[in-house]
Amino acid sequence: MHSVHAFAEKVALVAGASSPIGRAVSMQLALLGAFVVAVDNGSDGDSDISELRSLGTLASSVDADVSTKEGADKAVATVDSLFGRIDLLVNCVKIASESAFFDADAESFERSVGQTLKASYLLTGSAVRLMRERPKARIVTIVDGERSGVLLGGAMSAAVSAMTSALAAELPTSFRVNAIKVGDPNSPPDDVARAALFLMSSEATAINGETLRIG
Repeated sequence: MHSVHAFAEKVALVAGASSPIGRAVSMQLALLGAFVVAVDNGSDGDSDISELRSLGTLASSVDADVSTKEGADKAVATVDSLFGRIDLLVNCVKIASESAFFDADAESFERSVGQTLKASYLLTGSAVRLMRERPKARIVTIVDGERSGVLLGGAMSAAVSAMTSALAAELPTSFRVNAIKVGDPNSPPDDVARAALFLMSSEATAINGETLRIG
């Protein structure tokens, strides 16, 4: 159990917030008092955050494609205009491809890169400028859909793990950067969300640059 004050008034940017895992993360952060900014591309943002607002928290949404620099910058600019800071960044990415690595065509390969590695890289790079001065900055990337190392999705999730480790080494010591791989499509979103909150909590201060496997 987290302290009721653990996430109070922390500003959380959640990308992929309309996915089941993204919604669960957003809801649990809001229940613990965080100010959630939900990011998705082409979703009904007001509908996505109506339940969050019903909890009495400050919740906002932004429609942005964070696999582009313009979209990532738009999402961060929205948070900047509302709060001027980001304490917590959660990248929820979904691997749609089930193609074997060498069976994937160029289009599906580029789509997988854009949905996972590129989206996480661009949004993190843009968000860091609002996180550098925060005393307990936390970044968690959740990769949903990895099945096996021989699949294209496995290659993308491995790349996210490598990027997580590199970021942890490069960013200031006030940061904690970790990832979660969800290998079982039947993993309850609430369980994944609780794991993400653990990695963002003070209980996980000693964990940095690691990837937690669920399922």
